Formats: sequence, structure tokens, C-alpha cells
Amino acid sequence: MNEKVIAGWKLYYGDGSVVSSRYSIWEDAVADDVQVLIVYFSETYKIWHGDHWDEESYRDMYFGKDYFWPFGNGQASDVPSGVSVKLGRELPYGRWHEIYEAARKDVRL
Repeated sequence: MNEKVIAGWKLYYGDGSVVSSRYSIWEDAVADDVQVLIVYFSETYKIWHGDHWDEESYRDMYFGKDYFWPFGNGQASDVPSGVSVKLGRELPYGRWHEIYEAARKDVRL
């Protein structure tokens, strides 16, 4: 099986802001209040949207943990050695769900 090629990432923050690897390097992204990490892959697929075909990137979404790193998330004991870590923060569910939905619909780097 072929490994997918990482094309980039986006971080979604609790204030609604988004940082992308298209405009920033991981180490320069704000390290606090991360809600969702999306990792995008170079590979794409076609999907039918009611009246037309569209192309979307394969992607992995990471959320619901306290620590985020390139490219995964977990708890303190899961963090790989020597990586730059971003920290999550708990939000009221309604606010978190808005951010999650925006990230879920974000199909292109």
C-alpha cells in the first residue's frame, strides 16, 4: 500500500482564526487554544454534490485532545520526542462544534 503524501495542514483556534501551512511554518503558529488540526494529502477524490462533481483532498482531522503535533494529537504521554507541540483548550460545546463544523467542511488546503 502506498503512503499518502502530506500536502500541508491547518490549525483551527478557539477564537475562530485559522492558520495554514500555505502561509506559516508549524513552529510560528500560535501554540495555544488549538481546537482542530487538519492534515491534507496530495491525493484527491471526486465527490458528487447534488448537481456537479467536485474534487476534494484526502485529509485527516485531529481534535478532542490536549496536545497537537505534526501530525497527530493525544495526551502528554503520547507526544513524540523533539516535536513542537500546540496546546488545546476546552470550549463550551456549542462553540467547539461551530469550529469543528467549519473544519469538517474545509476540504482543500
